[in-house]
Amino acid sequence: MTADVTTPPPDASETEASPASEATPEPQDTPASSAKPKRRKQSAAESAAPAPDPIQAPEHAEPTPGVDTPATSQTEADAPTCGPPPFDALQAWSRVANVQALVADWLVRRGATLRSATLDGQGPTRDLVASLDGDDVHVEVTGWPADGARTHPTTIAGDWFAGAEQAAAQRRRAHPRARIVIALPDTRRYRSLTEQRATSLAGANAEVWFVDPAGSVQAR
Repeated sequence: MTADVTTPPPDASETEASPASEATPEPQDTPASSAKPKRRKQSAAESAAPAPDPIQAPEHAEPTPGVDTPATSQTEADAPTCGPPPFDALQAWSRVANVQALVADWLVRRGATLRSATLDGQGPTRDLVASLDGDDVHVEVTGWPADGARTHPTTIAGDWFAGAEQAAAQRRRAHPRARIVIALPDTRRYRSLTEQRATSLAGANAEVWFVDPAGSVQAR
């Protein structure tokens, strides 16, 4: 007679542990310093090659031909400057040196920066170059002739005015974007000559400034 054999049910711990053992393990927080990737062994050629330098911005870019850059173009701050020419109290206020000094002082009081001023020479004209309100101003200064000459001062003044007008026209051609000015002592003779030459002065786009003994400047 065969005995009934009853197979015992499987242990619960065995059936539940099986799925857990097959599941993907949970990721663990590993410090960045300890998680080191596996390094590939370098070949001899790779070991001998120098490591590439890090990319850096060039300190000085090569300038493009024909294009001014801030580093190469001369700005207003880089342009030379000078002080006002001196006033000579031993001469009359209408002499060319003193008219130049009065105009220079007037420009500075208006906020201009003087760039150059001729201080020597015995000629009837002197120059001033200044920057005013963003413009380059080129001034041809002429004084009034001294008394005592054989030729009458009014005749000499006419020659000096013509010379200043010619110099202004030359400056206009050399500096087409600048302000070109003729500065004169305020006399009836020079005002008359300015009216007579108004068309020529307008063609050269030249301004005329009249200077009085107090240093005031009036534009025509």
